[in-house]
Amino acid sequence: MTYVNILRSLILLSFFVFSLPFFQMCSTLHSEESPEEYIGEQKINEKKENIIENGIATDSSENTSIQNIEEGQKDGSNEPNYFCTFCIDGELSAYFLSLVLLEDIYNLKLKPENFSFYMLTVVILNTFIMLILSFRTNKFKIIYKMSLFNIFLLLLFFVFMLYDIKFKNINQILYGFYLIVLNQVLIFLFSFKLINNKLKTNYN
Repeated sequence: MTYVNILRSLILLSFFVFSLPFFQMCSTLHSEESPEEYIGEQKINEKKENIIENGIATDSSENTSIQNIEEGQKDGSNEPNYFCTFCIDGELSAYFLSLVLLEDIYNLKLKPENFSFYMLTVVILNTFIMLILSFRTNKFKIIYKMSLFNIFLLLLFFVFMLYDIKFKNINQILYGFYLIVLNQVLIFLFSFKLINNKLKTNYN
């Protein structure tokens, strides 16, 4: 197998690695609650906090709202937070986390606390572009730079998560993250090798 085929295979492999468990919500890391149960409780707590901050309600509307949330949690009628819609035991893939950006764009509200997840969207888009460029023999230098940029974004994601309120334990970063970093490093190395081979060929 030539270096070019290896590079293409690595880039294609990226799209499988993106589907592996990447991040685990802290609520389910050491809890027997399902993500949906946790989110339901969070909604109730947030509602109660709003009442405390804004003063005691003058009518029964706020209490009725809380009661409806509690009843909805019991009968399963409440929609869970999008973080936990398609996760298993709170484990989220890079694909799913990248949808946070689309969700926020759809709601016309970019959230600073989700910035680390926005970077994953860029990594996936960059990888897709790299796949297309891998079929162009003169574009290995661009792949080299884009893979380096992806590595930088992934490391930045890790640093950002250390200071994120959703991050409580290093075990929340799952093996999918490390495999993605390894995959991007290999893409970087093989694209660098192809660039060197091309330079040697041109020199000779």
